[in-house]
Amino acid sequence: MEEGKISTEPREEDSLSTRTRQAMQHLLPLFDKLPHNVLFAEDVMTSIKSPSFTAYCESQQKSPPQYMPASVVLSHLEAFLHTSPDPPSKGQFKRPLGLGTKSSWSDAAKKVKVEVTSNGLASALSSADDLKSRLQAKLQNFRAKRKAVTLDAGEASQLRDLRKKLNKLKKKEKAKKKKAGDKTQNGQAEGSGAKVGVPATNSSSRSSSVVSEEGKMIFSRFDFFDHNGATPHAAQPAGKNLHHLLNRAEAQKKKLDKTDAEGREKKAWQEALLKAQGVKLKNDPAKLKQAIKQQAKRKDKSKKQWDERKQNIQSEKKQRQDKRQKNLQARQDTKKNNKRKKLIKKGHIIPGFN
Repeated sequence: MEEGKISTEPREEDSLSTRTRQAMQHLLPLFDKLPHNVLFAEDVMTSIKSPSFTAYCESQQKSPPQYMPASVVLSHLEAFLHTSPDPPSKGQFKRPLGLGTKSSWSDAAKKVKVEVTSNGLASALSSADDLKSRLQAKLQNFRAKRKAVTLDAGEASQLRDLRKKLNKLKKKEKAKKKKAGDKTQNGQAEGSGAKVGVPATNSSSRSSSVVSEEGKMIFSRFDFFDHNGATPHAAQPAGKNLHHLLNRAEAQKKKLDKTDAEGREKKAWQEALLKAQGVKLKNDPAKLKQAIKQQAKRKDKSKKQWDERKQNIQSEKKQRQDKRQKNLQARQDTKKNNKRKKLIKKGHIIPGFN
């Protein structure tokens, strides 16, 4: 036998190896959970990644050995070793020791056959326990590195409840802060002394009213203000209650008739300034009376339409009820006639129908 090749002849330790593997079947799930680079040595990983063994695995399961569990890789290694007509050379393939631990064969073990004694099974079992303890130690190290926290069902549910309560508290605090901010803004607006319906007269508003966004002067906009900062006019009547506006306009007209020419001129200038600012004045009694008449006409028209709608609804409802009563009566009459016909056919005497 050449030095670079491994003998494929059946060996004496095959039966003992089989029994050892059967005794160690409970360890296979632990091997499958570990990655190949942790379980196998570097020389064994080189053999697993060899092209010949990769081609063999793809022909058997259509998958490379890197994506197979460790136990499946070991079984394929044994099958490949026994079935391959031309085993790979020493540099391409190396057989793992036992179940594929990190320890590899020494040069003396590659040349000399191992003589198995009756104590081999006991030593294999003791080595299996040792291997199991080492695997548990590795798994614990991996968990420690990941800093994984293992909780039972009760602790996990308590943790979820605490997180929910914390989120609720955060939402409540955010809502309180928002509410407090709105209150402070409203207080500042009320404390500034600004009146509703009166335009501001500070320098910034004046400058922005006569200058466009491009910085050009606007000549078609008027901005009337007092140097003392006082409002140039009193609050004007506003709203949609036309009768109230009419009474107020008539009272103002009577008061204006009693004033002199200077007061009338001042009032006219005030109205002109308000119109220039875009304020709608509702102080003309004639127009207000006309608006009241139009409003009354609209109300009468709407009432008439509403009454017609009610009448139509009632008539349609009565038609549907009459139709339903007719259908029910026709159904009852049909049932009675059918019953009479059956009784007459059986020979019963019915007064008024025989």
